[in-house]
Amino acid sequence: MEISERLERELQSAMARLRRLAQEIGDETGSGAVAAGETVAEIVDAAQGVADRDMHFATRSLLKARVNRLVSALARLNTGSYGKCEECGAAIAPARLAALPEVTSCLPCQDRHERGAHRHRDHHAARAEHRHRPHHAIRAGSRQRVTSISA
Repeated sequence: MEISERLERELQSAMARLRRLAQEIGDETGSGAVAAGETVAEIVDAAQGVADRDMHFATRSLLKARVNRLVSALARLNTGSYGKCEECGAAIAPARLAALPEVTSCLPCQDRHERGAHRHRDHHAARAEHRHRPHHAIRAGSRQRVTSISA
């Protein structure tokens, strides 16, 4: 199968899933609010409905992102830049494109990007931990001299 056919097929499939999801979300009834006098089973059902709706919205968000990536891949195919890494310009491995036809970077660039993102998160986590650590803890048994300023 030609890559354009595969991209089109995957795009149509993702869009069909989006439409089904929108229908399912629209068909759900009830606000998930708990009314006085409801049984435990009714409360659990309402909570499950809210969780299901949240899952639908998260799935919808992921599907929308995939649709956008597939549309972008089709555009790159039309301009002749499909299969080239957007970061370094090298060819993306055919096996990578077969697994993820909408991918925009080669594996080394993707790996570098992910390691950089992890380092960035780790750096911010370390800074947050440092901010919350007491710097001048008073040792047990030591006394602090208290002074006051009089006007």
